[in-house]
Amino acid sequence: MKTDDYFQEMRRISKLVQPELERSIKDIESRIRRDPSSETGLKLVRKRLKKPKLRDLLTYVSYMAVNPNNDPQQISKACASMELLNCSTYAFNWILDQKQQVESNEDINNLIVFGNLLRERSQELLSEYGRLDLVKGIGEISRDIYEAQHLDSFILTYENIHNLVPLEKFEKFYNERVEKITGSFYGLCSFVGASIGEDKKRNDKSKEILRRFGIMLGTAGQIMNDLGDFVLVTEDKVSVEKSYKDQFSDIRQARLTLPAMYTILYGNDEEKNAVLSLMGSTNLYFSKMAQCQDAIISSGAKDYVLNKTKRYRRQIKELLHKLPPSYWRDILSMSTMHIYTNKYTHGMVKNV
Repeated sequence: MKTDDYFQEMRRISKLVQPELERSIKDIESRIRRDPSSETGLKLVRKRLKKPKLRDLLTYVSYMAVNPNNDPQQISKACASMELLNCSTYAFNWILDQKQQVESNEDINNLIVFGNLLRERSQELLSEYGRLDLVKGIGEISRDIYEAQHLDSFILTYENIHNLVPLEKFEKFYNERVEKITGSFYGLCSFVGASIGEDKKRNDKSKEILRRFGIMLGTAGQIMNDLGDFVLVTEDKVSVEKSYKDQFSDIRQARLTLPAMYTILYGNDEEKNAVLSLMGSTNLYFSKMAQCQDAIISSGAKDYVLNKTKRYRRQIKELLHKLPPSYWRDILSMSTMHIYTNKYTHGMVKNV
């Protein structure tokens, strides 16, 4: 399968789901008018409506992978449910991560209201399939994300660094954090699609294979996102979810991710100081950020992260081969490219 064919399929799926998303947003807008809100949350969802979305693809393709004879129209509400839930997590994470989009207490209050309305609508759509076990998954994802945020804020911090050495001990907590903050969600998308689409007469392990696939894909992607946080970018590379002004956001809040911790432990004095000098600093100068980015590369942290994600990708490929060969399995295999197509890491990652 060619890359162009993959992205064409991704756009087709998102176009199929878009009417359901638009209906949901109109419903939410009507509720917000009774509880006046700023545009902060609505801007997030409106912009995402125009983009092909990976969570749509994971839900849809998992649905088709377990039974290619499934009716594509029957999964659109589940796809929309997963995207609305995704936007809900963005709304809450913007607050917890002190993103640039949150400029006032009013923004915080509005995002809390909007995030809850998105999650409620997500549950409503998924409940139409009569699968309470899947609706329960929404609550489980919220729990995982909050637990990951707790690790971010209270465990994986520079203040707590003495309890996080050696690197193997740090990675135990770090691996839990990246799986819960992103991996679990991708796993839910795949599992929801496969559960709705499964042939009840067949007793195979496709659902669990697809859930594990999603978890590993999301986890590897989050690890790369953490590397991307240390890439200097310009305003033209701004994305819907992440402002270029939010680069180096973890280090600003004295949070330890794998690239920073590796450099602190294994870098030379100059490389360590390039990272430590920014830890907890709110006023970052371009020259200092450039030195930090260079230290992440020269210390070997970048290569360590890349090797870690390559192992995930190999395991994902091996896992997918447990599914019967099909067009939809090929699509899932192609989706691993998203691990390395983050625009913020493009300059760092070559020939992966």
